[in-house]
Amino acid sequence: MLAKALITNSAVTKLNLSSNSITDFGIKNLCNALKVHPTISHISLSANRIAREGIILISQVLKYNRSIIELDLSDNNIMDSGSQFISDALKCNSSLTKLLLYHSGIGDLGMKAISNALKSNSSIVHLDLSYSRFGDKGAEYLSSALNINTTLSHLNLAYSNIGSKGAKFLSESLKLNTAITEITLADNRIGDSGIDSISRALNANTILTILDISGCDVMTKIGQRNLEMIKNKVMINVEFRKPVTVPQRPRASSRFSPTTSPNLGNSSIVVRTKKKEA
Repeated sequence: MLAKALITNSAVTKLNLSSNSITDFGIKNLCNALKVHPTISHISLSANRIAREGIILISQVLKYNRSIIELDLSDNNIMDSGSQFISDALKCNSSLTKLLLYHSGIGDLGMKAISNALKSNSSIVHLDLSYSRFGDKGAEYLSSALNINTTLSHLNLAYSNIGSKGAKFLSESLKLNTAITEITLADNRIGDSGIDSISRALNANTILTILDISGCDVMTKIGQRNLEMIKNKVMINVEFRKPVTVPQRPRASSRFSPTTSPNLGNSSIVVRTKKKEA
């Protein structure tokens, strides 16, 4: 019924269908309507038990539709296999600017596919990959894309099993990247070594304005010293808490387009950085 109504209604611009258990079976008719709908720009399909077959259909929509600018597919079963289809769509799509994929089971191979798309995509500005499972290898794939991409400015990698090696890969990218202004690495085990890599990267980076490294397992005096070095390079307000061992499953947002996702809890601290004036 909804899909038929959308075909004849061109007034709708925002569509929130989160937490409706649409599944792969129910997504087909909706996708047929979205392929031709001229005005819908914001779509939330989070927490709908959508898996590989549904992701294939949604990816086909993205190849044809030019009105969608924000898409929330978070908390679905995208996994590595579905990530490849999203990658193929991003290589063709030039209108999507915000994509939320958090808590979707994306691993190393999925991150490799998405990273390959980011090397050529010039429209994505905001990408949320938090609560993923790709770890250091996925961070390496992503780094190769960040060395090339010039449009992505907001990147959320919280709770993604990234360790010190992954932090080093990302830090090397930050030395070269001229687009990212906000990056979230909260609750990854980057430790003292990872903080050292970030500190060195900030010597070269003049673009980053918001950095979230709360709960990143900084324990030793050396790590604290590196934090002080970061403070000397940028003006920051920083307070750290202990890392969370087991993250809570994020709930689908009741609002359509949250400014940050997922909610990291009341104890989370965002590190806001502002370059010192000469």
